[in-house]
Amino acid sequence: MIQKVVTEKGLYDLKKLEIITSDKHLTLDIEGADNDALKVKLNGKEFDKAVLQAFYPFILSTPCDTLYFDEPKTDNCQVKLILTDKFGNESVIEYYDNQFRRSAIKKNGKSEFTCNTSYVDRLIGNIALLEAGENPVTSW
Repeated sequence: MIQKVVTEKGLYDLKKLEIITSDKHLTLDIEGADNDALKVKLNGKEFDKAVLQAFYPFILSTPCDTLYFDEPKTDNCQVKLILTDKFGNESVIEYYDNQFRRSAIKKNGKSEFTCNTSYVDRLIGNIALLEAGENPVTSW
């Protein structure tokens, strides 16, 4: 059975979230098991937890439209997310340009889904907003 989500990890399960694009490498260090205890650092500096709390659901809502088990049609990785949980386990999610307004999604090195490239474009825009300390745009 295949679950149509890019990750099953909730924000409070994470210890670290790395976000890599062609021009950015952001590292969010996360501690705390609930909203009251949550503390976040972005690239080593204190960061507004509310911004991360607004951004992370956008990742969870990735529209995994179609099952896709082939290799992406290009090597152009648009976004790479490395999620490290509190036990040190890593999950890697990669979004690749798959041509024709589709992006292939790989989980831990294996192709699993495609989604509309407009979602990935918005994700990249939201990464810039995250870095600026602003809330994400949730429509694409």
